[in-house]
Amino acid sequence: MNFMNISQQPLRLYLFILNVLTMFGGIALFGVGIYGLVSNIALFEIEAISWIMIVMGMVVLAVSLVGLTSVIVEFRRLFGAYAIMLCFLVLFQLVVLIYTLTQHNKVDTLMDKAWQNAYDNNPRTLQDIETRLQCCGYETVTDRAIPKTSKLACRQSPAFGYDISCKDQLKHSYSRHETAILGVITAVEILQILALVSSMILWTKLPTDDEIDEQHRRDHSHRLFRGLRDEDQERSFNIQPAAGDDRGGYGTIANNER
Repeated sequence: MNFMNISQQPLRLYLFILNVLTMFGGIALFGVGIYGLVSNIALFEIEAISWIMIVMGMVVLAVSLVGLTSVIVEFRRLFGAYAIMLCFLVLFQLVVLIYTLTQHNKVDTLMDKAWQNAYDNNPRTLQDIETRLQCCGYETVTDRAIPKTSKLACRQSPAFGYDISCKDQLKHSYSRHETAILGVITAVEILQILALVSSMILWTKLPTDDEIDEQHRRDHSHRLFRGLRDEDQERSFNIQPAAGDDRGGYGTIANNER
């Protein structure tokens, strides 16, 4: 089967399109992971999830390329390997999706804990957040604000001097990131489930190795028989003119003798 034959087989074309869409989904997962690392919310114990998104995006992209290759070459073993990889990937994404959902109700606790950890061990990070978000403190402008010289230092400092706290903005950023994760994973999950079902159906229709060997033997036998038949026909064609020439020669001699 070549690439042009895909358009003539709806199931192969359908699976080809699904894998192309899944490739874009993998790129989207990679982008969401990068966004989580470079944004402010990387503080709040979702850095691991961001790295998972990056790795998952690369894996989804690789598996989609395997799927596209299997659709084009239509090789049964490659289809089987693709289906197995896709099955494990779907299960892993389901685990990540469930884990992300379970963290939704823990956002306030995670953010408070992370802010305290940064306040104790990495105040420069909180200072950067306050500058970028133009806020002071966590719950209020005096709640664990940077600089630590006094509770009002952030609000009264000429370098900061902000009148709003950082909690609401950070929570809003976290919610946007969470929505992006859930949306992309859900979309990719649906596409991959459809691709998995389609690949299994197409796999059952592909010939086995024994069937392929038998077809090769039949094709070889057919070509051999056709070659022998053509050879016999060519030999018969060469003999008949020779026989006619001999008869013509004898007839000419006979007529001359008369």
